[in-house]
Amino acid sequence: MKAAFIILLGLSLSGVNIASAVAETNEERLSTQILRDPSPAIARRVSISGRLQWSNEDRNLYPTWAGTPAPRDYCLPVLINQKDDLTSEAAEKLSGKNVKIYGIISFVSSDADSISVNSCKQLGIHVIHMEAVSDK
Repeated sequence: MKAAFIILLGLSLSGVNIASAVAETNEERLSTQILRDPSPAIARRVSISGRLQWSNEDRNLYPTWAGTPAPRDYCLPVLINQKDDLTSEAAEKLSGKNVKIYGIISFVSSDADSISVNSCKQLGIHVIHMEAVSDK
């Protein structure tokens, strides 16, 4: 407890926004939880951060901390409607980069979604919006 206080005091004195750092840590923790097990968030709108892979073989989101190859336990299929060319093009440009995806957790549907043959789970995130985020 004393060590945590000293670290927070040091961060505060160095000008680091502690609330921002805590919020960022909570967002990373939530993203990791959803990547590992998205089932508690079925049908819920979420925002999740991670490293996007977008190819014919791999259309999944992985944790930013994961190396290559990323662990399959921590991944989430990225679901884009096959008729949504703009979002597919954005995904191609953002492949290999850290992104934030806003979407809805739902079951993978090969009829409507542009998915890869290697979807890592039966649940994925239907993309509403995605954007690049800075690497740390």
